[in-house]
Amino acid sequence: DECGGLPLLLEEYPEAVTVCPEVTARQFAGFGQNVKTLVKKPGEKLATKDYELEFISYPSEMHLWEGLLAMENRRGVFFSCDLMIRRGDGDGVVIDSDWETEINGIRPEQIPDPAGLEALQKTLRTFSPGFVAAGHGPCIRLK
Repeated sequence: DECGGLPLLLEEYPEAVTVCPEVTARQFAGFGQNVKTLVKKPGEKLATKDYELEFISYPSEMHLWEGLLAMENRRGVFFSCDLMIRRGDGDGVVIDSDWETEINGIRPEQIPDPAGLEALQKTLRTFSPGFVAAGHGPCIRLK
């Protein structure tokens, strides 16, 4: 959260580039971090021979600024940040669910703007992931 693990990753992989929205790229200095960034916007993709990430607007990232979620289209993995969160120790745990249940489980406390919540849920329904890589708690295998 809020760049907490980034210094550890950059220590191990000093040439790594942080993919983030514009507002986050500007905030790194405030966290005292000199970070190489690649700014992406919702709807944009980042593709290599090995993967294709598609970015989705997340209107509840840190302090309610726009963040990014990512869908890895080739493998069907959705990177959910704090969106599909479960409390407790989820290290190494995978649970089963279905995509519609996860979308419907997004609470107004997570995205207080009703229009923003509805727009995100509509966008998420256009994807069909098989797995959710959660930012907190267990990962989710989707039926």
